[in-house]
Amino acid sequence: MPVKSEDEPFLLALRKATMTEHLEAMGKSPSDDDHKMHIWYCFEHAELILNENSDVVGMVKSFVDGNTLEIIQLQISPHYQNQGIGRSVIEKLLEDPKILEVQLSVLKQNPARILYERLGFAIEREGEEDYFMRLKR
Repeated sequence: MPVKSEDEPFLLALRKATMTEHLEAMGKSPSDDDHKMHIWYCFEHAELILNENSDVVGMVKSFVDGNTLEIIQLQISPHYQNQGIGRSVIEKLLEDPKILEVQLSVLKQNPARILYERLGFAIEREGEEDYFMRLKR
């Protein structure tokens, strides 16, 4: 379901719940304005993630450029993590047969990296704070 501007309070709470711990581990103390900057970045590519009960459980931002899928953000509410939702979102995105590769970045402290590796992503390069990962099909 496409994100609307009135979803900002949910998106802010989601971002804080999913990112603050990792950012603080890096010595950062993001303000609400910092979080909102990331919320509004590529906002037009954002979709709410619903579970089988139609509960909003997260958000994904992605776009396709040629044969490459770029996953900008994937955030699942902590209450719904480790239930296969992130995996199923990525698998759904990969259903498009024209996609030949997928790119994303993940903070080094974020355990989501393990999910990405299980799905076949490999670390292509390492930044100061992130791993840049790629899946080729």
